[in-house]
Amino acid sequence: MEFPTLKELDLSGNMIEGSLVNFSKIPNIRSLKLPQNKLEGSIPNFDSLFLLEEIDLGLNMLSGEIPWFSNLLNLKKLNLTTNYISGPIYNISNFDSLQTLNLSHNHLSGFLLDSAGLHVIVTGK
Repeated sequence: MEFPTLKELDLSGNMIEGSLVNFSKIPNIRSLKLPQNKLEGSIPNFDSLFLLEEIDLGLNMLSGEIPWFSNLLNLKKLNLTTNYISGPIYNISNFDSLQTLNLSHNHLSGFLLDSAGLHVIVTGK
């Protein structure tokens, strides 16, 4: 099923179980909100979703490393709080649009370069 005109998908707090699907059939999506579910597995690479401005996958059971979102140049908000994500935190200096980054309560390593105007939350679990 394709949704070429869908701009926002909000399925917050529905206790949806399983892994994240391929979102490439929603090419014009700008906001993807799936917090407070029971999603497992790794975070997919959303690079084909060029218009994506917000990703909220907080409060799930996602694991693995954060993918490198190299084509998400419009991304303003990334919330991955309270999952089981591990690995390095990548340099985010090429995300000029990013305003809020919440990586708290995961198992991440490394550090973020200081970016003017960016609200960053990173704490251990």
